[in-house]
Amino acid sequence: MPQTPASQNPAASARFPWPPALVALALAGGFALGPVAPDWPLARAPSLAIGGVIILCALAVDLWCASLFRRRHTTLAPHRAASTLIVDGPYRYSRNPIYIAHICLVIGIGVFTRASGVLLLAPVLALALDRLSAAPEEKRLAEQFGPEFRAFAARTRRWI
Repeated sequence: MPQTPASQNPAASARFPWPPALVALALAGGFALGPVAPDWPLARAPSLAIGGVIILCALAVDLWCASLFRRRHTTLAPHRAASTLIVDGPYRYSRNPIYIAHICLVIGIGVFTRASGVLLLAPVLALALDRLSAAPEEKRLAEQFGPEFRAFAARTRRWI
């Protein structure tokens, strides 16, 4: 896999780490909607179980991805330039498994807490991650890794 030092690719890093900020905004905004959004209609026990499973699965994907980044000695920070293109593990199924995990985490928290406002903002989060994170990131990766990224993008969906 070709490796390009971040210092040689000034366009490869974003100016702001959008994904964690967007997740925090979705959660904060969703909980702020609490007074006007009714509670999720599912009973408390099933909400805890279903939400807990979704949260654990999202965190497992995040940890799996983090371990791949660590083993390949590249950054996990979305606002830093990658030194290696990762195409295995969950990246065999999606070019953005971490962003999918972020969306699932927000959905899981919404179900777990029965917060309809959080669930209502999950699609907004997905759109924001796509436009503010995934699209610009993929443009930078295409510039940095060229044919290798284009081949990866041709065989792997952006989402699922």
